[in-house]
Amino acid sequence: MSFIYCAEMPQTKEKRVDTAYDAYNRSLRWLKEKQNPDGSWGDKYQTAMTGFALLSYFVAGIAPSREEEEFGETIKKGMFWLADNVQENGMFKQSDSKLYSQLIGSLALSQAYEFTKVPKIKDAAERAVRVIINGQQKGGGFDYGLNPNSSRNNLSFSVWAVHALVVAHSAKLEIKETLPNGRNLLEQACIRSRDGIKANAIGNTAINGFSYVAADGSSHVGLTGAAVYCLYLLGESDSIEYKNGQRFLEKCTFSFDDWGNQPYPKEDNPSPLYYWYFITNAKFNSMGWADWSRKCHKELVSRQIIMPQSNPGSDGKVREMGFWRSPSENESYRGVGPALWKDIMDTTLCLLQFDRIYHIYPAFRNALSIYPVIDEDEDEITISF
Repeated sequence: MSFIYCAEMPQTKEKRVDTAYDAYNRSLRWLKEKQNPDGSWGDKYQTAMTGFALLSYFVAGIAPSREEEEFGETIKKGMFWLADNVQENGMFKQSDSKLYSQLIGSLALSQAYEFTKVPKIKDAAERAVRVIINGQQKGGGFDYGLNPNSSRNNLSFSVWAVHALVVAHSAKLEIKETLPNGRNLLEQACIRSRDGIKANAIGNTAINGFSYVAADGSSHVGLTGAAVYCLYLLGESDSIEYKNGQRFLEKCTFSFDDWGNQPYPKEDNPSPLYYWYFITNAKFNSMGWADWSRKCHKELVSRQIIMPQSNPGSDGKVREMGFWRSPSENESYRGVGPALWKDIMDTTLCLLQFDRIYHIYPAFRNALSIYPVIDEDEDEITISF
């Protein structure tokens, strides 16, 4: 197995040397062990945590098929739990007050349909994505609760909405209404999102980055990477806002020990893993990608918390599993006290960065050979295993 970069990690007394492949598989096993019996993940915010977990398997090219012995059933249970959690009105039964779950759950379902082509997943995804479209502001932005009448353009919320819309469009979900300009609702929502993201740019230079809330001029600019990533997804990589954002990101660093050494105040931006996830995606197509990916690789592999599996695998062997925790005790979504959902979110944010570093989908396995076998002629959709 070859990688773009596989430098040796600091060795333990046992002369242990880990690779990204080791770390990645350990974390997938950890996620499998932490899955709830009903197929969901998390002790809180199950819709969002299930979405994050599924996305982590999908970017590795792992499908719910009979050939995938270790993780196939895990993905299948999670995928159908998420689909069954979508109500007729498109809202998820289990959500949160701000509706981040609506965005992340819709993103995961759209990705699941693009990957498996299961009609039941498509139906659930279309209903869920329609809620996002209906919650978009006239200026293209989004705010907590998906309130289209809000004047507050929230970048942390908008980035997940944009990602869900773009993947839904890529998956060819059918939001069928056609507008007078000839576009359908989904296409129109994606196009309007460009202005929504640009509205958060502070000034016309690379000095200030993008604000957490549009045009508030605050020092909460840790999500500049999120804005740059969104503009790339929306085809705006030639825009001045995108280019200025990339220049701002040149000053960012990836270090668990020195996570506060960034071009923005540590006190106002205490969420390094959350910010790094977006910065890694934004830097993927930039001049500084090689250096960033090396640092990211070294930190993620060496900082994983490793333990043995609680139960042997199907072959009777007990393997290692691992997870990550943020280097910041004040990570904004962590709150006070331990909780499984916090570890799930930290771990999946790290896992999803591995996809950018190594293109895990094509490099780790041949995804085309493990697509599920779908029987679309039956009244009840089944996957053959």
